[in-house]
Amino acid sequence: MNTDMLLSALIVGVIATALLDAWAWLLKSTLQVPSLRLCVLGRWLLQMPEQGMVQCHVAQQPEHRGECALGWSVHYAIGILFALGYFLMLQWLQRPPSLMIAIAYALATVVFAFFVMQPGMGAGLAARHTPKPWLARGKSMLSHGIFGVGLHIGSLIVSN
Repeated sequence: MNTDMLLSALIVGVIATALLDAWAWLLKSTLQVPSLRLCVLGRWLLQMPEQGMVQCHVAQQPEHRGECALGWSVHYAIGILFALGYFLMLQWLQRPPSLMIAIAYALATVVFAFFVMQPGMGAGLAARHTPKPWLARGKSMLSHGIFGVGLHIGSLIVSN
C-alpha cells in the first residue's frame, strides 16, 4: 500500500458514497422509499459507550448534539475504507479494476450491514426485526450494488 493507493481510495470512496447518496435521494424523492438516516447512525455511535453495540430502537431515542455530523462523517469514512479494501483486493488478485469485480466486492460488503449495522441499530440480523425483512435486505443489496458501480466509475476517473 502506498500514498497513491490511499489517495485513490479517498477519491473513489467519496465518489462511490456520493453515488449511493444520490441513489437514496432519488428513491426517496420519486418513490418515497426511506433510506438510512445518517443522523441515527451518529446517534447509535454516540450511545455505544453507555448502551453497547447492540441497541433497540435507536431512531426513537433522544437526539444527541453532533449526531448528524458524526453520522455523515462515518458514512463517508466507511465508503473510503471499503474503497481501500477494493484496491487492496485488486492488488492481491493482480487484476485491474472492472465493473463486475467492483459490484461483486460491493455486494460482499453487505455483510457489514447485515451483521453489524442492522443488528446494532435494532433491526436484527439481516433486518429480521423490520416490518418487511426481505424488502430491507433487497434494498441493502441494491444499494451496495450501486456503491459498486460508484467504485468502478471512481476507478475510471482516478486512472485517467
